[in-house]
Amino acid sequence: MTPVFRRITPLFRALQGAATNEPAAAAMLAEFDGQRLDAAGHYARAAAATGQLAVSEQECRDLLAATLDGALWHRLAEERGWPDEQLIRC
Repeated sequence: MTPVFRRITPLFRALQGAATNEPAAAAMLAEFDGQRLDAAGHYARAAAATGQLAVSEQECRDLLAATLDGALWHRLAEERGWPDEQLIRC
């Protein structure tokens, strides 16, 4: 996901900033959030189907969605200077 986050996170952060004053940006952000939650739900269902989740399917979905918004990548890569190789290992 590192190459994807490198491309989309600056745009996503700009959209988040615009969403505070622009209804269209807020609506777009809400749509993206819904799509991310839906995608995370697919992964969580697949993980739950293995019978090996240590958390509930909903908790798994929420944790996945939280890590797929690019904020964690931004903190580690842009703010803390982690190289791609280190991010990929995590």
